[in-house]
Amino acid sequence: AMPMQEVMKGTDAPFYKERMTYDKTNVIFLGDSKMQQSQIYFYSTANPYEIKDDVLYNAFNQYFNGGFSGLVMNEIREKRSMAYTADGTLLKPGFVEKPAYLLGFIGTQSDKVADAVDVFMDLVNNMPNYPDRMDNIKNYLEQVYLVSKPGMRNKALVFENWKRLGYTESPAKVNTPVLEGLTYDDIKAFYEANVKDRPMTIVIIGDPKGINMKQIQSKYGKVTKINVNKLFKGGELN
Repeated sequence: AMPMQEVMKGTDAPFYKERMTYDKTNVIFLGDSKMQQSQIYFYSTANPYEIKDDVLYNAFNQYFNGGFSGLVMNEIREKRSMAYTADGTLLKPGFVEKPAYLLGFIGTQSDKVADAVDVFMDLVNNMPNYPDRMDNIKNYLEQVYLVSKPGMRNKALVFENWKRLGYTESPAKVNTPVLEGLTYDDIKAFYEANVKDRPMTIVIIGDPKGINMKQIQSKYGKVTKINVNKLFKGGELN
């Protein structure tokens, strides 16, 4: 038999790693002349997570990032053809009272990078109002809650995650009544408290020859350039 007690070590799980926070918007650039297309990442921190806001996280993300009907894809890709892919999600930290954070991504051509950054930042800081989308958002989330039961094999893990977020019973049972009374004004107030005008860290990876750095620097401040050789052995991104 395996002497389990002798070989097992203690664990710090569940472990939370504190995230970086920034007091002003900044731009980081990683140049790679071999890249055919550019990648842009966006990161900002939000308020600490509270269980009372759980429905608002889901509703905001569906409004802002809900597939092709969400603002990010619709405004950046569909209306302006600025990207082949785009994403922007407000993520919960997995632990109650820890800060949530916004993660965005755009994949596009080098000559469209500066304008794509402008559009994303405008969506973040001046979010368009489409209150007529509320019925579809609420109907979608109702269906999500209806089918959100964990499978047999991952019940224990899911229940532990729920407990870390502050739940003592099924989130669907708690959140469905909240969803019924949700309005667009609730989403807008949540957005203004957690997303609007937050310091944004913008990370750009691409061929420097095709990117309009002057436009980016004039609007978002000094661009910090990072040498690929300091990040990756041999100076290769992939």
